Amino acid sequence: MGVGVLAGALLAPAVPAQEGGGRDATEAEPQELAEELKTQEERLQELRRELETLETLVPGSRETAAEEPEKPEEPPVEIGGAARLNYTWQEFSPGSRERGGDLGLELFRLDVSGTEGGIEFSAQYRWYPYMDTVHHAWAGVEVGETGTARGGIMRVPFGLLPYAAHNYWFGVPYYMGFADDYDAGVQYLHRQGGWDLRAAFFKNAELGSPASLERYSIDVVEVEGSPNQETNQANLRAAYTFGAETPCEIEVGASGQAGQLYNAETRRNGDRWAAGGHMDLRCGRWNLQLEGFRYAFNPESPADRTTDTITVGALATSYELARRGTVGVANVAYNLPVDWPHIDLVTCYNDYSILAKDADNARNSALNTTGCAVGSGPLFVYLDLIQGRNMVFFGGDGSLGVDGDADWETQVNLNVGYYF
Repeated sequence: MGVGVLAGALLAPAVPAQEGGGRDATEAEPQELAEELKTQEERLQELRRELETLETLVPGSRETAAEEPEKPEEPPVEIGGAARLNYTWQEFSPGSRERGGDLGLELFRLDVSGTEGGIEFSAQYRWYPYMDTVHHAWAGVEVGETGTARGGIMRVPFGLLPYAAHNYWFGVPYYMGFADDYDAGVQYLHRQGGWDLRAAFFKNAELGSPASLERYSIDVVEVEGSPNQETNQANLRAAYTFGAETPCEIEVGASGQAGQLYNAETRRNGDRWAAGGHMDLRCGRWNLQLEGFRYAFNPESPADRTTDTITVGALATSYELARRGTVGVANVAYNLPVDWPHIDLVTCYNDYSILAKDADNARNSALNTTGCAVGSGPLFVYLDLIQGRNMVFFGGDGSLGVDGDADWETQVNLNVGYYF
């Protein structure tokens, strides 16, 4: 029996039964009526107390509802990932031109992140057709109300963050190891007001093996004839945002890093450093990014092997990079107003970056990318027209070293990703 039915039965007014031929309540004497009314009121109070007792025993009542276990919280671990297809047409490749370009699976990845027991964590693993590798894996804890300490494989705090480009192909700094670079170490982040301060120490690159080229980040790698590897790197990045949380924000910052280069043949440590500044302006629908920095690699190589380049590598390949130079970045993007069905975001951009090398007679390397990114629910699409000059992966003579002599080369790139 439900509580409502039970209450109706228990709280219904008691009416004296009538006997045949006898008198009804209206014929009773006033004194008798008063006593009977008092008796009925006492009985009503008793029934109400019984009802309250019964309610505590009925599932779903107001007392038991508060004691029921709460609904389970969201799981502390979130699992996501992405699958991406890539189409490329390369002007500088006869085979690509004759085939009309090439289409294939570019990437499948899995992401794990969350917070449990006061510990925040994030990890990502990637599968490419030609290799698989860890992208990042770190854990951290809050320090006070404005700080966070992290340890593991994480992004190096240098220059424009999180990316020094808007496009899929990135810019020159990435292929040098100075953008979207991940190393193994510890980092402290402090955010208060408009300030964003980051200090880090990285013991080495993200992989324990300096000879492995199956890595995501561009690092100095150990190859035959150039047995160098990154070690003991310190980073400091300070940025301040003017007009924070207003329609026009501008972040201005400076970055510096210094570390060692261990040479396995001479068993001595060389050194390396980089320093520069950046600006990131977000005003209305516009975004302007500017960055400039100097860098140098000074390995302790055998005297007969001293060159103007250092070997770097990732993505299952290696190539030469000028040991010293200056880098410039100038990117502009515009978020178009969107009022189309099924389209959430349209951003168009032009990203330009250049490496001016210190070596004599070395030609500069540059990338210019014009394109748009379109977001639709879980789908994200990049369509880019990429032009590279004396750039790695652009023509047989393209190089970030000092010997390249390639002119501007063109590539069309379409990347379609499903993110879950």
